[in-house]
Amino acid sequence: MEKIKNNELDLRRFFSTVKDNRPVYIASFIIIMAMAAVYCAVRMPQYNIHSAMLIEEPANDIPQASTGMTSLMRVFSIGSFGTSSVENEKLLLSSYDLKLRVVKLLGLNCTYTYRSGLKRIMLAPDEAPVSVSAPQELFDTLSYNFNLKVELHDGKADLSLSKGRFFKTNIADAKNVALPYTLETPEGTFHIAANGKTGFKGKKLNVAMSGYENCALDLDETVDIELAGRVSDALGLELVYPNKRLGINILNCIMAEYNNKRLRRKWDNADLEIKFYDERIASLFNELATAEKEIERFKRSHDLIAIEDEASLLVENEFASRQEIAELATARNYYESVFDLLDNGSADNTPLPVVSGLSIENSAGSMIERYNENILKRRELTRSAKGENRALKSLDSQLTSLREDIKAAMTEQIKASDLIISSHKKTSGAVAGRIKQLPSHEREYITLLRDQKLKNELYTFLLERRENAVLNRYSSATLGFVFQEAYCEGSDSHKIIIYSAAILLALLLPTIRVFYIMSRGRIKRPCDLNFYNLEESTVSLSKQPAKIDNLRSLLRKSPSRNIILYLNLDGGDITDILLQSLRNIGRHAESFSLDNSPQQTDELYTDTFEEKLKRLMEDGSYAIVELPRHINLVSLLDFSLADSSQLLLSMECGMQSRSYVRHLLSPVIERMPVTIALQVSD
Repeated sequence: MEKIKNNELDLRRFFSTVKDNRPVYIASFIIIMAMAAVYCAVRMPQYNIHSAMLIEEPANDIPQASTGMTSLMRVFSIGSFGTSSVENEKLLLSSYDLKLRVVKLLGLNCTYTYRSGLKRIMLAPDEAPVSVSAPQELFDTLSYNFNLKVELHDGKADLSLSKGRFFKTNIADAKNVALPYTLETPEGTFHIAANGKTGFKGKKLNVAMSGYENCALDLDETVDIELAGRVSDALGLELVYPNKRLGINILNCIMAEYNNKRLRRKWDNADLEIKFYDERIASLFNELATAEKEIERFKRSHDLIAIEDEASLLVENEFASRQEIAELATARNYYESVFDLLDNGSADNTPLPVVSGLSIENSAGSMIERYNENILKRRELTRSAKGENRALKSLDSQLTSLREDIKAAMTEQIKASDLIISSHKKTSGAVAGRIKQLPSHEREYITLLRDQKLKNELYTFLLERRENAVLNRYSSATLGFVFQEAYCEGSDSHKIIIYSAAILLALLLPTIRVFYIMSRGRIKRPCDLNFYNLEESTVSLSKQPAKIDNLRSLLRKSPSRNIILYLNLDGGDITDILLQSLRNIGRHAESFSLDNSPQQTDELYTDTFEEKLKRLMEDGSYAIVELPRHINLVSLLDFSLADSSQLLLSMECGMQSRSYVRHLLSPVIERMPVTIALQVSD
C-alpha cells in the first residue's frame, strides 16, 4: 500500500515538473516538427511495393501404370520424384545471382536523380533525359562510386564526373558539349546519350554509378521476402523504393527471373535425363534381345513350346496311357481265359463267356458268337437225337473247327495285346520321365522369363520417362505462380511515420529533461517531501498572510510543544511574521537567536536558558529559538526540553535536495515533530 502511495506521489511530482517545463515542450515541438517538415520536403519519397507468388507442388509425371516395375519405381523414387520446399524457393529468390541479373537487366547500378525545388526526385533509366553507359567490364569490377552531374541547356550539356561518395575527387569535365558524347577518363570510357525527354532544361541531373556487385548486395538488403503464413505455400515480396514505377519493375523482374531460372534448371535436367534415357534404352534393348534369344534357345534345346500347357498335356497323356494299359490287360486276361477253356476241353458243351465293353477283333468275336450259337443248337439237338445223328456230327465238326480257329485267334489277340501293352508302357515311362524333368526345366525357364520380364518392364518404364522428360524440356510451367503482381500501396506513407517519430521525439527530449530534474531531487513543492510523511506538515509560504496562518495552524497541532526550534537553511527569515501571527491570536511569543559561534550554540544547553524557556511554557507562551545553520541536529537529542520542542525547517523553493533534507532530519524525525516552511515566490 505504501509503495502504491509513493508511486502516486511520484506521478504528482512528474506532472508537476512537466507543468513547470511547458515552455520547453512547446519549443521542442516547434523545432523538431520544423526539422521533420524540412526533411520531408528535401528527402526522396519512399513507396511501399508489394507482390506475392504461390509455390506450387510439382505434378507427378510418372504414368499411373499398373506394372510392378513402375509401381516399384514410384515407391523408391529419387530426384525428380520429390517435391520442393518453400524454404528452398525462398532461398532461391534471395540468391545473389538472381539479384545480380535483375540489376543488369534494369540498369540499377545507375541512379538518376534531380532536384525539384528542395525535393530530390529519383528517375527510372527510361524516364531520365540522358542515359549513361560504360563497358560491362568496368561495372563488373567497380568497387567505388562515380557521380556524373549533367546540366542541360539549349541542346547542349555540361558534364562533371567525380569519384567517391563522401570525399569526392573530380576526374573529368566537359562544358557545352553536344550529346551523344564520349567522356574519356583514366578510370574508363563513359558514353552519355540523350533520351529525348523534355522538361529538364536548366535542371541539374545527378547520375550515381556503382558496381554490379555492390548494387546487387544493396538490393538484397532492400527486398524483404517472407512466408505469407506458417502453413502457407505463398511468398510475399516487399520493397521500399524512391521510384514507384521502378520499384514495381524490380519486384516483377525478380519473380520473372526466378521463374526463368527455374525453367533453365528444369530444361537442363530434362536434357540430362533425355541423354541418360537414350543411352540406357539402347543398352537395355540389346539386353532384352539377348534375354529373348536365351528363352528361345532354352525351348529349342528342351523341346518346349509352352511349359505350362505341356505339363498338363503330359499328365493327361500319362493318365490315358495307364488307362489303356489297364483296358488292354483286362482284354488279354479275357483272351487267355477263353484260350484255356478251349484248350483243356472244359468248354466243349459250355458257351464261351462274353464281356461287354471289351474291344475284340470282329472275326474273333463272330467266331465266338457262332461257337456259342452252335453250342446252344447242339444242346437242343442232343435232347432228341442219338450219337449217330448227322446233324449232331456236323455240329461237332463245326464246333471242333471253330474251337481251333478261336484258339488261334485268341493266341494272336494275346500276342497283339502284349505288344500294345509293351508299347504303352514305354510311352507312359517316357511321359513320366518327362514330367519328372519339368520342375528343373520350369525353374530355369522361370529365371529366364523373369529376367526378360524385368528388362521388358524397365524398357517400357524408361520409354515413358523419356517421353515425360521430352514434355518437360518443352514445357514452360514453373513452380512459382505469380498470383499478385507488384503494386504500390498508396502514396508516400513514410511521411506519417516521420511526423509520428518527430512527435515522439518532441515529447521525449523534454521528458528526459524532466527526469533529469527529478533525479537531482530539488524540493520545489510539498509533494517533493513525500518521505517521513512530511508532505502533510509542509506549507508553501509566500507574501500572502493566509500562508503564514497555515504555518501557525500546523505548529499548534502539538499544544504541549511550545518551544519552536527554528532552522533556516536558506531564504528569508520568517521569525518576525511568525511572532506577529501568534500574537494576532493572543498568544505571547518570544524569539531567541543563537549566533553561528560555538559559544552561542552551547547556550542552548545551559540551565539559565532552559529556565527562561520553562517560564514561558508555564505561561502558555511560545518560544522561537533560531538555530545556527551549521548545527548538527543530532545534538538536539541532548536538549533537556526536546520532548517539549518541535522543529521548524525553512528553505527556499528549488535550493535544497531531497536527499540532503532526508539525511538532515533522520536523527530527530522520531523524537520530535517537524514542520517545513517552503518559501516560494508569487
